Formats: sequence, C-alpha cells, structure tokens
Amino acid sequence: MKNIIALVCGLTEGLQLGDNSKAAIMTRGLTEIARLGMKLGLIQ
Repeated sequence: MKNIIALVCGLTEGLQLGDNSKAAIMTRGLTEIARLGMKLGLIQ
C-alpha cells in the first residue's frame, strides 16, 4: 500500500498541486494503512 501512496504523491508533484495536497494524501494514506493493520490484527 505504501507504493500506491508514493505513486499518488508523485502524481501530485507532476501535476504541481503543491505541498499541502501531497501532505494530505500521505496523512490519509497512513491512516488507511493503520486502519487496515488493525482490521488484520497486526496493530493493537
């Protein structure tokens, strides 16, 4: 999943959407990875 987030961050860079957009995507992506980890029982 981290590679998907990295890909989308690269797209935001290419589209020149700015640092705030990139930060929002990374923050949301990390939240989703943590949520998935909790569902799978990898994180408590």
